[in-house]
Amino acid sequence: MNNLKYSLFSFLASFICIIGLLIHNYNLAKIYFSGSGKNRALFGLTELNRLYVKMYFIPFALLAILFVILAWRKKENSSLLIGALLFLGISIFCFFYRFWLLMI
Repeated sequence: MNNLKYSLFSFLASFICIIGLLIHNYNLAKIYFSGSGKNRALFGLTELNRLYVKMYFIPFALLAILFVILAWRKKENSSLLIGALLFLGISIFCFFYRFWLLMI
């Protein structure tokens, strides 16, 4: 357990990042549904206005990157390291993909 701590911290930081970004996208979808036609047409401006919420999760992604690098340098279990890298890739993908479009 002692030599798996960096991979587990990376999983935890990536998980917090993914869950936070999904909640943010869910809130964007709720705002989109509550808007009228004009608000829906100009919803890109609303999305840009709420971009600062995504910035709160960047430190978690950076921590996950740092912990993956530390796990790689400490030569932790390769299957957990690959899983942490995969989870990190998903969390970084969540920053750039607009999941609220799938919720409408």
